[in-house]
Amino acid sequence: MDILSDKSKREIQMKLGHYLSGYRKSRRMTQDEMATTLGYSLSQYKRTELGLEGRVSNAVEFLAVFASITEKSVPEFVQYLQEIPPEQRANLAESEMRLLSGFSKIPLDTRREFIQHYCNDKKEKLQPLVEIGNSLLNLSSTQLTVIQFMVSILSPSSENIQDKESKSELIGKVRQLLDVYEKSVNSGEAVFPTTI
Repeated sequence: MDILSDKSKREIQMKLGHYLSGYRKSRRMTQDEMATTLGYSLSQYKRTELGLEGRVSNAVEFLAVFASITEKSVPEFVQYLQEIPPEQRANLAESEMRLLSGFSKIPLDTRREFIQHYCNDKKEKLQPLVEIGNSLLNLSSTQLTVIQFMVSILSPSSENIQDKESKSELIGKVRQLLDVYEKSVNSGEAVFPTTI
């Protein structure tokens, strides 16, 4: 996916060449000395200073593509790439580092959607969501199955359960639960089953 036009790429190359030339001359350096400082061959450096080298504009475009995906500007994205990962920052509590570590194992698209919705758009929903998540620790796998089924019904716009086989299996488990629950009601001791 190209973001920069050929004209924009050429402008970047020319700006870089102009900058390098001005920098080199202000330091009273030869092109050969500048090339050595940068680790370039002399011919490669001359092409860059003349605005003929496309690697930098290609790199800028490459960064621009990724920046656009993350809804950042190129400088913001470069700054993000250079930052120390949050889990390595000394000021985070151990629980925060564990959260980030666990969060990193979730697919990137799911994380992005979560962050966009709960950390950007609907921040007020984050605390109740965390509280719900904490309360799930006390539920059995059967109860979690019912919740998964209910969520899949209540959010028809999202495909929580991707394939038909998984959906059929989930529906079967819920039917079993309802049968067990119905029998407990009929016997006079209505108890929600914790196992099937």
